[in-house]
Amino acid sequence: DRHAWDALVADSDFYDCHGWLAALEYALGPVELLILHGPAGLLGGCALWNGERAPGLFCLPDYFADVPGPWERKFLWIGARRSTHNEIPCTLGHGRDRALRGLLDAAKQLAVRRDLAGVVIPYMPLEKASELASFREDARVILHSAEASLAVPPHGLMEAMQAASKHDRWRTRRELAAFAEHGDRVEWRALDDEIERVAADLIAQNRARHGSMQGVAWMRHLLDGQRRSGVRESAAVAVARRDRRIVALTVFYRLGRTLHTRYFGSDYAVDDGDFRYFVLSYYAPLDYAAMHGICLLYTSPSPRDRQKS
Repeated sequence: DRHAWDALVADSDFYDCHGWLAALEYALGPVELLILHGPAGLLGGCALWNGERAPGLFCLPDYFADVPGPWERKFLWIGARRSTHNEIPCTLGHGRDRALRGLLDAAKQLAVRRDLAGVVIPYMPLEKASELASFREDARVILHSAEASLAVPPHGLMEAMQAASKHDRWRTRRELAAFAEHGDRVEWRALDDEIERVAADLIAQNRARHGSMQGVAWMRHLLDGQRRSGVRESAAVAVARRDRRIVALTVFYRLGRTLHTRYFGSDYAVDDGDFRYFVLSYYAPLDYAAMHGICLLYTSPSPRDRQKS
């Protein structure tokens, strides 16, 4: 039941909401769930998937090359497919510890029955991971990266700049000025059919630039799943428009008082150093979030991406 499930999902855990999981199911096939019921109804649950073997964000040997472990074997993965933020939807208060312990035990038993090396929950916030690990002696928390998130000041970007270092303020002003000098302006749009068609093309260009071979048809398929599940109604799209042409966009999804960055797309035929990625993915959303009562912006890229620039 959508309402019973989403009542357990925290604002920070967008990729476990019913709409996102249903979108994955429409686009990619059945999503396997492990759920726990009690006398009062649903107590908790989690999505399951098989992880990936190819190098990248979900390749265990890549992350833990210096950590002893059976990383070359297959694991049972907890979380939505390719999610870079995972928690376990679960009741709060009395009974939470018992529910989480029950889910972990069931996941471990399932991994044993499937002859898997164990259970892994990737990209889990430290506090949540430590809570889970306290329930099992054979559980381990391994730190491998930092989650990129921005607290949204009440007055948006200008307030954030005032609190930043002199160097960061200078860099932000320079990037905003370059964006404007190229004739770009930011518009906010819903993820409707028109924007969806443009988004599929631009996101595919960006993915191809980083080695993906899945192309426009793949993105259209994923976005169609979001339309069918209804989750695209929670989307907001920051568009960089130059004259009548959309040269880039970033797609965000809102859950409660949080905003989650998911996709960036760019027209690389018009790629001229206008800092469109940072304007759309970091600067513009701070003002948008402040105007709409959003407290926290979760950004998918690694913070290292920002530092390299």
